[in-house]
Amino acid sequence: MMPKAWWSYLGLGYRQPEQPVLGKNAKVRWWQRLRAVVLLAVIVVILGFAVAGLVGAMVFLAGYLLETAVS
Repeated sequence: MMPKAWWSYLGLGYRQPEQPVLGKNAKVRWWQRLRAVVLLAVIVVILGFAVAGLVGAMVFLAGYLLETAVS
């Protein structure tokens, strides 16, 4: 028997797909909803930082170019 790798204890290894639940008992688990909300918030925050950085860089570059053109 082979020893388990460290990432398999964290649930990061390969797993067999779970059988889908069909019919009236098909529900999204609470932890899947929580994971989706957290990941969505992380993606929105990262994209917000990226857009703010791009806008800040454009404002800085426009100010620098304007100063260069005036002087």
